[in-house]
Amino acid sequence: MQDCTDSNKFTAYRMLIFETAIISVIALLMVLGISVEVASSVLVGGLAFIIPNAYFTRYVFRYSAADSPQFALKGFYLGELIKFVTTVLIFTLGFLLIEKLNVLILVLTYISTLTFNLWGNSIFMHNLAIKAEKMKNKDGD
Repeated sequence: MQDCTDSNKFTAYRMLIFETAIISVIALLMVLGISVEVASSVLVGGLAFIIPNAYFTRYVFRYSAADSPQFALKGFYLGELIKFVTTVLIFTLGFLLIEKLNVLILVLTYISTLTFNLWGNSIFMHNLAIKAEKMKNKDGD
């Protein structure tokens, strides 16, 4: 079971790194092509999703559910709490510290990053189901 947990952890972190790279490139392009205001909005919107989810991922995978279900559940709840608080904190700090933010761009970036994450995870889960089915059929032969 540990291999599955390690694989899921690796995939979750890989998704976060990929999302960070995409947000960084988009923000850089916005600075060069449009404005600092739009780039700042993209950065705050993206980081408001990425940073809390990095903390969540850290706490969720701290314990394996197979080894310690109680600690795994506590890690999940703690991760969710930290994710929520961190998201609110990043949005709040973004509005307080950056004078000019485009709220529409900020929210669209947050929603787009969330959507991309859900889409990426659904593809991962689909591929995992296909692998499990292949292994089941291989073992059943």
